[in-house]
Amino acid sequence: MDKHFLRPIVNIAEEIQQIHFDFLTKRVRKSLMYYHEWKTRKYALTEEEMATIQDIDNRIDKIAKQVDTTLKNIQSTAYKKGKEFINDKFDDVDDKREAQKRMDERLGHFPIMSDAIESYYRRGVNWLDIVFDKQFLYLYGIKLVNIGLFFASVYVSRVIFKKKYQKDVFEMHRGPSSLFIFLGMIFGFFTAFNVFMLLFLILLSYLFHRSDNFSFLGSFFIYSYVVDFVLSTCLMGCLYSVLTYFVSRKRYFNYKFDGYKTIEGLGRMLFIITAWISLTPFFYAYWIINKETL
Repeated sequence: MDKHFLRPIVNIAEEIQQIHFDFLTKRVRKSLMYYHEWKTRKYALTEEEMATIQDIDNRIDKIAKQVDTTLKNIQSTAYKKGKEFINDKFDDVDDKREAQKRMDERLGHFPIMSDAIESYYRRGVNWLDIVFDKQFLYLYGIKLVNIGLFFASVYVSRVIFKKKYQKDVFEMHRGPSSLFIFLGMIFGFFTAFNVFMLLFLILLSYLFHRSDNFSFLGSFFIYSYVVDFVLSTCLMGCLYSVLTYFVSRKRYFNYKFDGYKTIEGLGRMLFIITAWISLTPFFYAYWIINKETL
């Protein structure tokens, strides 16, 4: 019963809740924060501004009532259809009672969803709601994968650059290549890995865009991923350029005569810093400033 009848109906209700959550969190969050901030300063507002605040309050009341009415209608229709389904499908009294119980449990969440949506508008979306949002969690999952990809980039670049150092210094008897080449190799591999990741996400979005399990995987999710990658990579590029210059110039690291140790140490420093930078949700900046339709 749950698979063929209740699940699609519950999906509709959950999608309604998600649409309002996405609208407030990823499209107008900055404006909503501004609105809630000014509501706490009513004493400093002019009559015209107070009228604007009241107009917004009235619109929020209207939205909350519309959502509540919609969910109640869905719940009522589902309950009637569910009773008919149970009576037609089951003959045994115990089976009917068990099916009725499952239906009551699933449809009983509708008022909770309605209250949650109203709360989003009236009190704003809190951090826990955002952190446990499906898109937020999956984006963070990709960021953790990116830490592994950066480690792979460092490892491959380190192997190649050590061979180049050995050839330049011990075989050709000339000065070692610039550490900025090592840095460029790392970012080259890292960017290539992320291009493949992006193509993979686009492919998933194309193949499973109608699937409930992949409903979060749309253009907004992919844009968020790209913004996060670009911002974090730009920050890392600036920081690592300074660090690489420092390491190549300071006598303490002695890159010219102890290149293996310097390459190894620089790679470790870059990976550790990347792990910390990757914990920052740069994609959230896109959520705040985004004004496009989700």
